Amino acid sequence: MTRQKEDIENRRSEVARQYLQGTYQCDIAVAVGVSVPTIERDLRVIRDRWIKSAIRDFDQIRAEQLAKLDLIESQLWEQWQRSCETIIKTRKEKREATKFPGTNNTIEKIEQSGDPRYMMGILNIIERRCKLMGLDAPTKVAPTDPSGTKPYDGLTDNDAAQRIAALLDQARTRRDRADPIE
Repeated sequence: MTRQKEDIENRRSEVARQYLQGTYQCDIAVAVGVSVPTIERDLRVIRDRWIKSAIRDFDQIRAEQLAKLDLIESQLWEQWQRSCETIIKTRKEKREATKFPGTNNTIEKIEQSGDPRYMMGILNIIERRCKLMGLDAPTKVAPTDPSGTKPYDGLTDNDAAQRIAALLDQARTRRDRADPIE
């Protein structure tokens, strides 16, 4: 790959990242140092790639949402790693009214086990991705009556016969009102 093509691909990667974060096209153009029409062309190429990676045309939105979830998940993983790091705090205290005036330096190391909120965010993203991709098992839905309080038992034979008779009456009435064919 030539240097120019590599630069374009790097720019498109940054354009896609900022677009998924909701940045306006004009702001993206300023950030990457190109014109707004160039950003529009880049976004067309990016969207085409997203569509090609999806199975059907209507999957463009799904592909964009999956790309957003990927970006958010990677940011959550970074924050999780940061929340697991050891924190080092230094404190300086002046000693004036002692035999040896000067400064006491205290170093405190705080071991962290990670902020569980980041893991919950990651789990939510994984669950959302599974739903978007249809990986979850189908949900069983039990039919109910129109009020939603009682199970739907279907029509009795008598109810079905009455509904069929009513529909036939309506059809006959429409037929009788229609002009006869000459």
